[in-house]
Amino acid sequence: MSLHALFYLVIVFIGWVASIFLNPLWGLLTYVFVYFNIPQCQWWGYQVPDIRWSLTSAMILVISSLLHYQSLSKIKLISIKSLKWLIALLILMIIISPSSPCPETWRRVYDFFRYVAIFILIVKIIKDYQGYKYFIWLFLGEILYLSYLAHYYFRGGRLDGIGTPDATNANMFAALLLTSIPLLGNLILYGKKVEKLGVLLAIPVIINAFIMCASRGAFIGLVCMLIAMIITADKKVRKYMMIIAVIIAISLYFLIDETYKRRLATLFHTDSIASAKEVSSGRFEIWQYGLKMLKDYPFGTGGGGFMYLSPIYLPKRLIEPTVGQRASHNTYLMVLIEQGPVGLVLFLGFLLSIFKSLHKIKQKVLFLEDKKHLYYESLAIQSSLIGLLTASFFIDRLYFEVLYWLCALAVVVEYLSKTTD
Repeated sequence: MSLHALFYLVIVFIGWVASIFLNPLWGLLTYVFVYFNIPQCQWWGYQVPDIRWSLTSAMILVISSLLHYQSLSKIKLISIKSLKWLIALLILMIIISPSSPCPETWRRVYDFFRYVAIFILIVKIIKDYQGYKYFIWLFLGEILYLSYLAHYYFRGGRLDGIGTPDATNANMFAALLLTSIPLLGNLILYGKKVEKLGVLLAIPVIINAFIMCASRGAFIGLVCMLIAMIITADKKVRKYMMIIAVIIAISLYFLIDETYKRRLATLFHTDSIASAKEVSSGRFEIWQYGLKMLKDYPFGTGGGGFMYLSPIYLPKRLIEPTVGQRASHNTYLMVLIEQGPVGLVLFLGFLLSIFKSLHKIKQKVLFLEDKKHLYYESLAIQSSLIGLLTASFFIDRLYFEVLYWLCALAVVVEYLSKTTD
């Protein structure tokens, strides 16, 4: 057995035991560790037992939470507006599923149920700032590790095959990397000296992996994220946001390669309509054909419906030959088509409620010295979400677990702003 496999088994076993006998927080951290290191996606995966590691970790986490219910956060789930939107969307998915033409619909319902469950568990388990920091440190550490693997396995072209089970291609992995940048920037501003040093060493590695992905959609997300960080920050901290933006810009300038430069150049000029279609990778046409599905399924096709019906509605030249289907390449269009107009309203309502909560936090804690760190946390989460949701205009990210982690962390920060830590 390799050291990688042995290390994985030891960490997971210790995490499970600590979760049951000590605190559910250790179970949550173990769940995150498994998410990033799921054996099925690792070269050493055949060396460990073939079990459903994520499901097992989730079940142990639930059991631990029940055993240690008195130690959980005192936040009342019924008071969380964003959770109401999320549950309403889940209920809608269940209602639509029986009439869906797609055989994968119920699996998508199960996936979304998991996101709702982990959203609730994060909100209830992380009850203090130290627990929040443990979660962030692990998340950023795993991102850094994936970025290192990207450098190790990169063989030219665009980076594929590195990431998490729900973010394995270049565009999706770039969007995942994007979420870490504001959180790293926050540690530069408010972290301890060792954290600041670690971040300064990590940022070039992560930016380098981001460049290897050569994702134009993620680049647009990065630009929008940096602009949002500067615009939405209070005047007193705006200069720090600008410093972070400059650091990232300098890193990009020195690390970006010619291949990515040429891809980015196509965002600003094209020579003809044909080249414009090439730049969009067929997305505009895909979206147009996708709207025809909506006419035939006005209440939604159900989860997975877009890809399942794509061979019927899209011309053959737009279909991926290796899979015989095509994704929508737009999260919001996919929600509209698969869950109908009502589903899109619920999804947007969920996101808007999260941003509203983050805005309230920033207004509340900015001038409170003992809670000012929560201002930076809320700004970092908000910026991460803006970057991810902008990139999601070009990829399908409804079924992306990290999105719901970030939203749950926003609720956690709101709770911490109302309590004495």
